[in-house]
Amino acid sequence: MRSGDTKRHFAAWVLAVAGVFAAGCDRGDSSQLSAPPAGAQKDAADNAGATADAGADADAGADAGTDQDTSPSQPNAPSVAKVPTPDVGLPPSVQGEPVKAGFISYVAKDKPGPLAAFHQKDLEAKGWKLGRNDSGTLAGTTLTSVVQQYTKGNDALTVALTEQVASEGSATMASVMDVPFPAKARVIVAFPFTIVEAEESPDASMAWFKKELTARGWKVQERSDSGLLKAAVVFEKNGRRLQPVVLPLGGGKAGSRIQLMHIAG
Repeated sequence: MRSGDTKRHFAAWVLAVAGVFAAGCDRGDSSQLSAPPAGAQKDAADNAGATADAGADADAGADAGTDQDTSPSQPNAPSVAKVPTPDVGLPPSVQGEPVKAGFISYVAKDKPGPLAAFHQKDLEAKGWKLGRNDSGTLAGTTLTSVVQQYTKGNDALTVALTEQVASEGSATMASVMDVPFPAKARVIVAFPFTIVEAEESPDASMAWFKKELTARGWKVQERSDSGLLKAAVVFEKNGRRLQPVVLPLGGGKAGSRIQLMHIAG
């Protein structure tokens, strides 16, 4: 897959899944999160492709106009901080360019099972201890979701893998995150952003994140609640920001739906 095609693919999923996330919260219908309708995917892909092309042209123009200002030879050029990223190997079936900025995200032409086995072998060889290793089917689909959790001392790694509908063979969206998940949280979407469903209430889920993340060096920045939305806390660490956006699960079900908003740098 060419780099431009990969960017369009990612952008299409951002648009399609973001719309479904909002609609699913209103209806309490989690099954819609895993597989947006084919027409919606096509429209999102068309729009995202045009946006990606325009963004690429704009970036190219900006680069051409600012070469002198950003050149390493310029003494006043600002330095760019490197975001600490875990040492995690990538499977050979990865397509396009993976994202490595605190969290690691990629698309692979494979099913979640073989990818999970790859990560287990790689991480255990590096001293990580596998704890949770859950595999299940996304609600209303035949697609597989896998969650693995590893620990090394006080550090944690979560591997989230969600199978996606692909025109040719198998495809999986994957994220490897240096934060833990609630014990029984199910991953609905792994990438381009992570959405999970937890058994705990929104208040309990937010309290869980506060406890677990602060224990691993994340600092809390308070905000105010906005109705049912529990997005009151932003966590910061080494120039990174992580915001769990927490909503009631809806549909008369107990629990919460959590979208992890991660910004590096």
